[in-house]
Amino acid sequence: MSGDGGSPPPSWAPALLAAHGAVLVLLLVGSAVLHATGVRTGGSGGTRLVTWVLAVATVVLVGRAVGRRRPRRLWSWLAGTAAWAVLPWAWLSVGLAADNPESGWVWVLGVGFSPYGWSWLVPLAAFGAVWTAVLARLSD
Repeated sequence: MSGDGGSPPPSWAPALLAAHGAVLVLLLVGSAVLHATGVRTGGSGGTRLVTWVLAVATVVLVGRAVGRRRPRRLWSWLAGTAAWAVLPWAWLSVGLAADNPESGWVWVLGVGFSPYGWSWLVPLAAFGAVWTAVLARLSD
C-alpha cells in the first residue's frame, strides 16, 4: 500500500457498489409494486426523466452516505471487481426500464440472471478483477 505500513488507502469502490446495488433494489422493488398495482405509465417523456433522476439521486445519496472507506486489500479488490459488473448492470437496467418503469423488474432480472446478461457481465467482472489487481499493485 503506500509503503508507510499504516492503514490501507481510502477507496470509493464500496460506496459505488452499495449505491448501484441500491439502484437495482429500488428499480426491482419499485417496478414490482407498480406492476402489482396495475400502474401503466405509457412511456411518456416525464416518466423517463423521473426514472433517470431517481436513479442518479439514489447513487449520489447512497454513495455519499457510505463514503470513502479503508477496506482491507481483499475487500477492496472484491468491491472493485464487483463494481465492474454491477455498475453496467444497474445503468443498462435503468435505461431499458426508463420508458416503462413498471417493467423494470423484468430488465433487472433479465440482464442480471440470464445467459445473455452473463455473456457480458462475466467478461466485465473478469476484466475488472485484473484491472483492480493491477491498480492495487501500482499503488504499492
